[in-house]
Amino acid sequence: MVSLIHTLDPSCILLGGAMTFGGDATETGRMFLKAVHDETCSRIFLHLAERLKVKYATLGGDAGYIGAAGLARQEWEEKNLEQ
Repeated sequence: MVSLIHTLDPSCILLGGAMTFGGDATETGRMFLKAVHDETCSRIFLHLAERLKVKYATLGGDAGYIGAAGLARQEWEEKNLEQ
């Protein structure tokens, strides 16, 4: 994550998948997220750490379907604009 943060300069990192420990709904999930945030901020440039947010992704298992639908729509729109 540190290398990506230094390269892409995001203001927010989203974590998803099995490593969410119940997400924001559980104490373990909140503690894990804080630990990831704190450790990441200790390793990145100060000006990046000051604004970095680390959150859980909210789409869960539906993320793949939503992404595929978005790509299909984009392809359909591009095809129809060419005509």
